[in-house]
Amino acid sequence: MLGDAAHPMSPFGAQGINIALRDAVVAANHFVPALLAESDHATLDAAALAFIEERLPEIEKIQKYQAMAPRIQLSASRWVSLAALWIRILGASGVLFLISKLGSKFRHPFVHGVTDVTLKV
Repeated sequence: MLGDAAHPMSPFGAQGINIALRDAVVAANHFVPALLAESDHATLDAAALAFIEERLPEIEKIQKYQAMAPRIQLSASRWVSLAALWIRILGASGVLFLISKLGSKFRHPFVHGVTDVTLKV
């Protein structure tokens, strides 16, 4: 089971399909060699464990990022209201472009992933 079937993702950031595709690449790297070698159950279990160990750090990090924005947006605090007002003011003045550049570090994992995923088989 890969992608949302294995680890549900929030709709924020639309990462479900991205994670599922990255899962498929890593799964192929671990399972294809084991299946071609007509391995026993222990070898397949080891491949599954290696897959989990490789993918879990990225999954947890993306899920953490996905949970941040709704918490901020749904907060009823004065700070959130004040920040929203400043964003509207800065957006109207053209300064919002600078703010978006500062936020690019946050967007990077959504665009490029957290780990390097390359098909090796």
